[in-house]
Amino acid sequence: MGHEVINNRTSDITNGVNEKAKLANDQYVDAVVDIHLNANNGTPGTGTEVIHSLTGGKGKELAQMIVLEISALGYRNRGIKTRANQSGRDYFGIKRRLLIIRTTWRDTM
Repeated sequence: MGHEVINNRTSDITNGVNEKAKLANDQYVDAVVDIHLNANNGTPGTGTEVIHSLTGGKGKELAQMIVLEISALGYRNRGIKTRANQSGRDYFGIKRRLLIIRTTWRDTM
């Protein structure tokens, strides 16, 4: 399909937001896709959601398509969301399209 994947880590140690942003920005990637399972140490969460960058555009369109495809598999659609930092800028600091796909919650499986 013509996609090149850049791994953001080589061990089971999570990189912080700043490290991920620097890697994505330095590589001039078209999009950043982060797929993971969430956990909620209280009331179990359910469903799937996709976080996209504040800039919207194609990233928002992709987020909507992805959340609809995953929810069609039977997961509750929690929708698409954004996240801003204290300055009102994109929390994740990535200049490209960003999609964080939360497929489900580990503590409800």
